[in-house]
Amino acid sequence: MVKIVASRAAGMRLTAIVCVLLVPILLLSQLTLSNLRHDIALTERESVGVLLANVIVPTAIGLADGSLTVGQAVEQLAGADGYAQSLGLETAFGELKGKVAVKDASVGEKLSHLVRFTGIVGTESALLLDPVAETFFLAQTNVQNLPESLLNFHGLHEGLNESIASSGIDATEVKSIIYRLGTLAQSIERTRNSVIRAQASSDIVDTYDSAVELVTQIGTDVSVTFDVIANSKSGAEWMSLTMLTQQTLNPAAKYKLVRSMWEQTTARLSGGLAERADGLRQRLIWLMGVAALCVVLTALLGYLAGRQVPPAPPMIAAEPLDYHVIRSSYRLVRNTMHDRRVFLAIMAISFFWAIGSVLFIQFPPLAKNVLHASKEVASLFLVIFSVGIAIGSVSINALLKGT
Repeated sequence: MVKIVASRAAGMRLTAIVCVLLVPILLLSQLTLSNLRHDIALTERESVGVLLANVIVPTAIGLADGSLTVGQAVEQLAGADGYAQSLGLETAFGELKGKVAVKDASVGEKLSHLVRFTGIVGTESALLLDPVAETFFLAQTNVQNLPESLLNFHGLHEGLNESIASSGIDATEVKSIIYRLGTLAQSIERTRNSVIRAQASSDIVDTYDSAVELVTQIGTDVSVTFDVIANSKSGAEWMSLTMLTQQTLNPAAKYKLVRSMWEQTTARLSGGLAERADGLRQRLIWLMGVAALCVVLTALLGYLAGRQVPPAPPMIAAEPLDYHVIRSSYRLVRNTMHDRRVFLAIMAISFFWAIGSVLFIQFPPLAKNVLHASKEVASLFLVIFSVGIAIGSVSINALLKGT
């Protein structure tokens, strides 16, 4: 009898050790690995967004500077169908290609559609929600500020050409041009600020020097134009516009600067996302190895602890197994009812696991619907619940002192 009690006590201790060590390790490993897989998937989605934007914006620049015909632009966009499908934007992207293919639409209208869709790409790919400061500011530059500057510059250039072609300019046109210049100056300033913030957030500051110089040069030319137009004598605005269009606002030179800046910032953005994805994958592999090692060590510890359990052979001959689940369960409960302590122990443990199962199932809906938290919080609840059960098992065993 003493051996049986000792064997049961050792078995309870062994169970407590496994619960205390193995269950939290498994749940915490699942939580950590799940977070890493989510981060990897998000980074890969952002990379697809960069690839899609790297087709749309160069197409817009090509339409603006005349290096691409409408047919060539549509063909170039068609090469990004796979990227759009990966982001769930295949329908919207198909509509975009249809709008670009319309022959009667002006270049400004097509640029407007392309710039607007670039912003959608930034949102749907989570580029504009990236938690890393450098990536966020680069995404803000590439999918918001720089395309907006391109659209504003093209609108200003079209307005200047119309004013020059009319061989004259009135006060209304001067106000319109000054307004467009102000809008362009604001978008360029936003572009410059986002590039500078990305540079300040980067470990490799030198990579942004060229991009900052490019956007500063564009901003300076726009400021010069604004000052000249604003200070021109009445009746001399047409001559000033002609001179500025040929020099400071030369479209061929400005589109070239915009293209160069786009290529530099996009290369840094895509490179940073690729480096992050590689780092996350290496970390995932390392943590999977650590989790597997912890499981193996816990199993070895359980095996060694199990070897210390004293033998407790059965006091009666082994009875044949009854494979009828309902009948065997009924007989087991009926036989235990003769001993009130054993029956109450069975009922208590049954209610305990029944309530535990209900609570275990309720944690994910509680975290999602009541607390409005992520699935990681639900996993944390499950970890704490399992650890609490293990601590309670060890505590009650210590309080009973083997009795």
